[in-house]
Amino acid sequence: MLRQWGKNIVVKSRRFCVSLVIITLWLVGCRYNLAYPIPNLSPTITSTFEQVPYTFQDFIKDATATNLPVQVTERLVEYGFTVKGKVVDVGTEFVVIHEFSDTLIAHKEALGVSTDGYTITRTEGAITISRHGDWIKTPHFYQKGQLIVVYAGDNETITNMLTELLGKEFAGGKLYWNSSASPYPTP
Repeated sequence: MLRQWGKNIVVKSRRFCVSLVIITLWLVGCRYNLAYPIPNLSPTITSTFEQVPYTFQDFIKDATATNLPVQVTERLVEYGFTVKGKVVDVGTEFVVIHEFSDTLIAHKEALGVSTDGYTITRTEGAITISRHGDWIKTPHFYQKGQLIVVYAGDNETITNMLTELLGKEFAGGKLYWNSSASPYPTP
């Protein structure tokens, strides 16, 4: 009787250990998958990352030097990043500037922007947040230093200025929905 009881303990211990190993591997696998960005990300941003500081004030100074009228507003916009964007009027258009605490965070946030600029995804702990936008004007995303700058429009003067100051756009550049009617108010 004692011998039978000992066999049951060994068998149950093995089952417990196997179950524990399977659960541990599953949990590690889930954590591993959450640590990586969502697919369909911009290859441009990953290949051009530099940890050179560039702030909101740097952008305003440089944009003002281009002789375009630049006006910082009090308006804020939430596009799906961890920080709200500040609206800056440039000529008759506006750009939205998201300033992060450091360049690495800005780069990581830029990795969450789909190549067409219509989806922004970020991970907060075990939660993945994805925000899809239907642009009524062509979206353009730029990243430099601590900034991600978003411009929705087709004004070549503005896109040329942004490319000159911030480098090549890493996402956007295509409009899927085209209508001259603008049912959405500007921020």
